[in-house]
Amino acid sequence: MSSPSPPEVFHNRNKTIRLWFCRDSFDIQIYLIISCQA
Repeated sequence: MSSPSPPEVFHNRNKTIRLWFCRDSFDIQIYLIISCQA
């Protein structure tokens, strides 16, 4: 269970989000909130 890097999300938001959604939709939600605040 490894967490993705924040910079990777910004680089591949669509691809990363899609993969996360399949793996864990909860993880993506938390990351999205952090990315919005960051």
